[in-house]
Amino acid sequence: MLKTSTLEKGTIIGGDFEIEEKLGKGNMAIVYKARQVSLNRPVALKILFNTLEDEDKSFLDIFQHEIRSAALLVHPNLIHAIEAGEDNGRLFFVMEYVEGETLKKLQKADQLPSVARIIKIMADIASALDYGVKKFGLTHGDIKPDNIMVTKDGEGKLADFGLAQTKEDTRSTSGIFVTPLYAAPETVQGIIKPGSPLADIYSFGCTLFHLLAGVPPFPGSDPDEVCRMHTTHLAPKLETRVSGLPKELYELVDQCLLKKRSKRPHDWKEISQRLYGLLEGHKGYKPKHKVIHVNADEHIDAVHSAAIRYRKSKKNGAKLTIVVLFVIAAILGSTYALLKQEDWRSAADFKKVQAKVPTYVSPETAVKHIRRYINHYGEKAVPEAHELLLKYEEKALQSEDK
Repeated sequence: MLKTSTLEKGTIIGGDFEIEEKLGKGNMAIVYKARQVSLNRPVALKILFNTLEDEDKSFLDIFQHEIRSAALLVHPNLIHAIEAGEDNGRLFFVMEYVEGETLKKLQKADQLPSVARIIKIMADIASALDYGVKKFGLTHGDIKPDNIMVTKDGEGKLADFGLAQTKEDTRSTSGIFVTPLYAAPETVQGIIKPGSPLADIYSFGCTLFHLLAGVPPFPGSDPDEVCRMHTTHLAPKLETRVSGLPKELYELVDQCLLKKRSKRPHDWKEISQRLYGLLEGHKGYKPKHKVIHVNADEHIDAVHSAAIRYRKSKKNGAKLTIVVLFVIAAILGSTYALLKQEDWRSAADFKKVQAKVPTYVSPETAVKHIRRYINHYGEKAVPEAHELLLKYEEKALQSEDK
């Protein structure tokens, strides 16, 4: 049974938390701003949709134990867990109130921070997760943009660590806290190892991929289909979705999304160090954050900048301006012709790829060949190339399982 009706202002939950206003509604809970009466302070209060009638009675004991374990965690990038309990059959979870927005809301409003700031936020979140694992053996279980708050100062804070699982928890891994868009294959299959961070690391990779590329690795509205994709398809390379990022960032995200757990980064310390190191290694570098496409815009910008520099250096007035405009027109014309030719070349090259890949003994080699073609042509790649890639990715996965 689900209880999803909004609570009225002034309602008291757990004897100490007075509802002030509704902040939002997610897949698993309604979130309110509330006041802790005993301490006269603002808090965030989640009312979970699952009630005690839905769960084994022992679930409440486990639930409260996990909240209390998380309440002992003190880290600047964790939203502090305060209390959990049951009120008239409703499960509730209380945490510190943070003024800010989630990365999900910022992304939806097209107000995400810069790529450098995203890297910094995610490095801090990885550091917080490392602290949770090492201090209490806690794993999160639901890392996603909606669980990462950005404060007014631009700092990142991870929410819902109190809904995490401890390494001693023996509950089913197919529980209520899975979000399909960011779920690890082993989570979907119910085979994760309690206390292991590897499933969280996969979800972290999905989140970072979504923030940088604008879409998750496996988008879709059908939860079952999205979960199936996580288990049967290789994740797309980040570089095929967004350009202008450091090579090390592409490598990290791609590694987090590997199906084989042993090939992912081993722990949060490694991830945080790689992200912090990337920032230190690219001081002053401002990555361009854009979806890969093939058009004349970059050629136009380059020609325009060159024309301005040439005009300033020579200062020959109107005659030079006319010459520059003539050059720009000529280059734009040739650019348009080249783009048309590229359509033809793309189709011709794909026919060569189609003929070549069946001759490879290893499906992994075929996948690399097809990806080289897609990476080279971007949006000019023929649609059939993506279908062919999925076919050989599935073959590669099957060969790995043998």
